[in-house]
Amino acid sequence: MSEDEALPTKVGRLRLDEDERDQDCSGLAHRTTRDKRKKPGKSKRNPSPSSNSSSSSSSSSSSSPSSSCSNAEQEVFELRITEDKGAGLYATRRIAAGTCIISEKALLTIAAADDGNEEAFTRAFSRLSKAAQTTYLGLYDAKKSRQSKVMSIYYSNCYKQRGRNSGPPPNEAKEGEDEDSCIGALASRINHSCIPNVQFSFDAEHRQMTFHAIKAIPRGKELLGNYADVVLSTTRSRKSRQQEMLLHYGFRCRCEACEPQTEFWEKSDDRRRAVGVCKREMVELKDRGKGDKSLARKDKKDMLQVVGRLEGLLVKEGLVGCPLGDLYAKVARWAEKYKDWDEALRWRRKESEVYETCYARGSARVRDVKRKIGELETHIAGG
Repeated sequence: MSEDEALPTKVGRLRLDEDERDQDCSGLAHRTTRDKRKKPGKSKRNPSPSSNSSSSSSSSSSSSPSSSCSNAEQEVFELRITEDKGAGLYATRRIAAGTCIISEKALLTIAAADDGNEEAFTRAFSRLSKAAQTTYLGLYDAKKSRQSKVMSIYYSNCYKQRGRNSGPPPNEAKEGEDEDSCIGALASRINHSCIPNVQFSFDAEHRQMTFHAIKAIPRGKELLGNYADVVLSTTRSRKSRQQEMLLHYGFRCRCEACEPQTEFWEKSDDRRRAVGVCKREMVELKDRGKGDKSLARKDKKDMLQVVGRLEGLLVKEGLVGCPLGDLYAKVARWAEKYKDWDEALRWRRKESEVYETCYARGSARVRDVKRKIGELETHIAGG
């Protein structure tokens, strides 16, 4: 299965009762409010409220934040319920890029070997406390056919622990490899956008789910993640992405890129197609140099021109998280292949800057790129 065809990294939402108030989750205080204003162009789904969901967050707040996200900010978001979207998290003040916004202990984790095993899900659910079970059953359910309620809720809200949407270095997650997954009470309230502003990562040592701001988030703006790699696909139109979300999650995405309200966002599909063109040109240029260990001056110039166009398109489209970091990593590997150490170091530093924003500074992915930077600096210094 190609990257652009990867199945969704399932996430969802929780709809709360009217009387839910101040709660604390892993040291993050947040408020629950009701906002009856319609927000055009943002509606996704409106699941029925659960009568059991008023105690939600209590079980997930039993642990302290992991060391990788111990600087999580207080009072940076609140939980709102709107008529058009249901529950969602909104910034209560401006959040700087790189801020660790959420850190919570996973409510439930499922090993890759138990994926799809109903007995395993039943056992895992039965080990939860009564309060945690109540929280779990209040999470959004896309009502996936031929699945028990416990499994359907899980697959409507879970995150993969590895791969491009979490913390380990890219080379540690092999194509097609099964991944352990997890679900969080607060994480499940983060809604979807094809232009996300937060990035998920998982601290396996502490079973902690964390979310960092990948760009500055203005006060009042909703915190939004991406539910699937397909939203970053350059081969999928907005209509195709909407169909994908409807199929897997029971809602039609209405973010800026999918239901544009301005001329700028009307051109989103054009930009994404241009990204695809640049990626194909990069592949052609890399293939052109196969068998030749010396980096021809023209090949380098051509490659950097394509990379510059691709970088500009990603930034313009707002895809400044993993897509941008992954681009820098690919260019660095290309330069390393031809032993252009100075060029490789330049792109590794850019890669590090992006990943330090997306993930905790002590995460495996950041440590990996820092190690590579150190090796390059040592090599260059030694001549």
